[in-house]
Amino acid sequence: MKSMKKHVSLFSTLLFTLALIAVFQAPRTYGQHPGPYYKVEPETITFGPDPAINQTFTVAVWLYNVTDQNVPAGVFGIEIKLQWNPNLIEFVNRTLYIGVEGGVLNGPYFTAKDELTNTTYPNDTYWIAASSLAGADPWFGDGKVAEFTFKVIYQPKWYEKLSASCPLQLIFTDLVDATATPVPHEREDGFYEILAPETSAVIKVEPAEITFGPHFAKNQTFDVEINLYNVKPLEVPNGTYGVEIKFSWNATLLEYVSHELMLGLSGGVLNEPLFVPYDNVTIDGGVGTYWLVATSYQPAEYWYGNGTIVKFTFRVAYQGWEPEPAASSLLDLEFTDIVMPSIPYAKSIPHAVEDGLYEILPLQHVNSFVVSYLGSDHIVTIESDGAIIAPDNLGFDPDNKQITFNVTYADGYCNVTIPKNFMWCDVDSDWTVIVDGTPLEIGTDVIVSSNETHTSLWFNFTEGDHVIVIQSTNVIPEFSPALMILAMLSLAAIPVIIRKRKK
Repeated sequence: MKSMKKHVSLFSTLLFTLALIAVFQAPRTYGQHPGPYYKVEPETITFGPDPAINQTFTVAVWLYNVTDQNVPAGVFGIEIKLQWNPNLIEFVNRTLYIGVEGGVLNGPYFTAKDELTNTTYPNDTYWIAASSLAGADPWFGDGKVAEFTFKVIYQPKWYEKLSASCPLQLIFTDLVDATATPVPHEREDGFYEILAPETSAVIKVEPAEITFGPHFAKNQTFDVEINLYNVKPLEVPNGTYGVEIKFSWNATLLEYVSHELMLGLSGGVLNEPLFVPYDNVTIDGGVGTYWLVATSYQPAEYWYGNGTIVKFTFRVAYQGWEPEPAASSLLDLEFTDIVMPSIPYAKSIPHAVEDGLYEILPLQHVNSFVVSYLGSDHIVTIESDGAIIAPDNLGFDPDNKQITFNVTYADGYCNVTIPKNFMWCDVDSDWTVIVDGTPLEIGTDVIVSSNETHTSLWFNFTEGDHVIVIQSTNVIPEFSPALMILAMLSLAAIPVIIRKRKK
């Protein structure tokens, strides 16, 4: 008897646990709706901002949660009225799911209403009413009542409004059981929204990325443009009449040099006459800011197309030393506005914004320079605790057999390593190192070391800016020895061929 009690107790516990699992795993909607309910699905339909006219979509009306607990006699009749705004979407067709698998009701059945009406002008309504007939089994469960397909017929313009919407509303629903008794139930409407298309206009900082270093870059200058693209007549019917930008940068990294407005100019934006109330550069707390406000006024023509708003020139103000990480500044379009004239007031044109990025890499103590000559690239390495400023191709002069570079900053050293297949001397003491026009003494001021492939020249320099020239006695020949031998053999063979032909 005790073992039997224990068995019943365990079985009861198991049933209770399974009941809890069932409660927690039940669909959330059932918790929200303890009884039957109609629901429009998907709950939300959204189109845009891409062009959407003539696209179609389908929604369904479902009946959920009909059980023998909340409708003991089962469902025998359904009725719905679905309403929408016909100025936004156009009814295309409907598919009934009555008396079929996955649908509602059991057959035989009778459809009393299946029609499109507009009795609730300006909205359209679709009315469905159906009932099982005598002999049909009562219906329980979840099922689809009908599907409705619509076509998008209206999409607002951005200058009209940002979106248009309407409910997909169940304005009337009914549900009866097998005894013709109305069944209490709830309903959930759907929602349709169409977003206005965006314009393709965009304001960009160009170049999008600017990088200097790891070679010496301080005091170098570069240009940045702020450009406006894709102001199109079909998207912006009244064109552009005004522009405003707030542009900022890190003034500890970049020194503002100058700017040039391109308003009213060829390749620029806007048309004259022009009013420019703000065209100001400010530097405050390490942040540089530029603010421009400009507008055309009558009788100026509307502006369309692509053009430059303003051009900037900056100077590299800071460059660290490794192992300091690279430093960067966002070339930041903090605020932008372009406006289209309209009545009663101007409208801001939707547009994209693309910032730029400036990066300065730290100076390296070991720098590799590529010297290109006669189709070959040669790597010259310069190790120094000063900053190396090198011209293109290390200023290589094949006639004088020399390379040239500058070194700057405090007292320091240079160790220049040159490949022997590029520049070499048969005797180490034949190398020449010239600092600011004065040759250094090899062996005393310059320590030369070499191996089978490279020669290194180590020397000191004093504080300041210096011009370094390194000369060898030999450079890579215009023709390699193998080519010279081949050419000589070819020339030698010509008389032999001529003699053979004479015979």
